[in-house]
Amino acid sequence: MKIQDRIFLKTNAEDLPMLTAIAESVDTDKYDDLVSLKDQMLNMMQRNNGKGLAAPQVGLSQRIFIMFDKNNNLLFFVNPVILKASAMKASNKEGCLSVPDKRVTKLRSRQVTVQYYDENLNEKQIRVGGFDAVCIQHEIDHLNGVLL
Repeated sequence: MKIQDRIFLKTNAEDLPMLTAIAESVDTDKYDDLVSLKDQMLNMMQRNNGKGLAAPQVGLSQRIFIMFDKNNNLLFFVNPVILKASAMKASNKEGCLSVPDKRVTKLRSRQVTVQYYDENLNEKQIRVGGFDAVCIQHEIDHLNGVLL
């Protein structure tokens, strides 16, 4: 899989279909080198000073995203599913690489439990709160065609 060498922007009308469509699930039986894709997405995210990046933001309609967690560890999510979201919510200001120079207040669950595959297709499950929970919900919104 090869990504575009730019972040898709909401302001470009030709990018809107990719940013507002539901991304396709990754067929874990047939996949290209996910480690290479992870490296490409990391490079793009770092060049744009991001904390998270979803595949649709770089022209790939796949249910994949990467993010730095609160400890600055890089996480790679394939076919993520939120299994549980806390009823307790928090209001946070969020930014987005596809909507530069804008910050929007969003109400998000304080904690989420997520099941996903990593870049080696190992199935994982994590429970996170705070910034990590917000970032995961934001990136999964991208996979569901929701843009800030």
